[in-house]
Amino acid sequence: MKASVSFLCLVLLGWAPVAMADVAPNPVRIDGSTRMTEETVDIVVEKDVARVTAKFTLEIGDIQKLRYCRALQEGGSECGDWYYHFELSWPLLDSQDGAFKEFSVKVNGEEADVWGDEEEEVPGLTPPISKWIRISAPRMDKRPTRATVEVRYVEALSPRLGLARLTYVLRSGSLWKGTIGAATITMTAADGIVLQNAAPAPKSAGPARLVWKFKNFEPDQDISVTVRLPLSAEDEEWRRKYEELVRKNAELDAKDAELRIEEDKLEATYQEYLKALDELKKKEQQEQPVPKPQEPPAPPSREPPAAQPPEQPAPTPVSPETR
Repeated sequence: MKASVSFLCLVLLGWAPVAMADVAPNPVRIDGSTRMTEETVDIVVEKDVARVTAKFTLEIGDIQKLRYCRALQEGGSECGDWYYHFELSWPLLDSQDGAFKEFSVKVNGEEADVWGDEEEEVPGLTPPISKWIRISAPRMDKRPTRATVEVRYVEALSPRLGLARLTYVLRSGSLWKGTIGAATITMTAADGIVLQNAAPAPKSAGPARLVWKFKNFEPDQDISVTVRLPLSAEDEEWRRKYEELVRKNAELDAKDAELRIEEDKLEATYQEYLKALDELKKKEQQEQPVPKPQEPPAPPSREPPAAQPPEQPAPTPVSPETR
């Protein structure tokens, strides 16, 4: 019974987290020369989705200078003008497959190209992130020293019994040079939605609005929040069943704990019995008299047997006629 109740509780608790994240360098070519100086993230939680607007300011370090050339049929080649180019990435967690909608990126106010998923394991991220959305910034004629990146998208929530978990992945921002200058992450809930169990603790907190502020920090922890959504009548019934399962499971756990205590007592008593029995056997062996050793039988005599006198013949009876 306990196993089945525990399994049901695990199923009910196993909702998939919705995760937002800091923009990061291209994971294939992390030059380590560009720094994120500022980020502002606004997350609006609605009944079915989370709407995200994130703005990042970068101090550009090393940057590629490129131009396209094509071969001519008559020989030689023809090249275009030189331009500056850099790439970004957005971490994609397994739970986010198919969850993104209206994903768009602007760099310095111009639309950037968004490519498909890229598999790349980046060292230094714990837990690891291995899937990334590749972002190609627009061409720039002049070498930029700063860039403003704006990311917008909508992500579907996956509530279970009126609960959903939101995670903002700060760790991807640690791939930039040095520390992040300043960061403000604001999460706001629509009417009837409650934000709770926030970690780490926000700078300011209310049931419908949380604000985190960081300064000159190297992120090594993500932000996690539980979202409580309004329940339908059906969800209320499921919640009642779920809470009943949790209560029964707690009772079974308590009974199991009592049984384990009793089992430990019985085991201790049994071990004491075995010990006493062993001591009794040893005592009986010590008190039992030692039997005397038996004398060995005498060896057979080697002297010849004594001579026996010859047998005398029996007397012949006398007949009466001979008298």
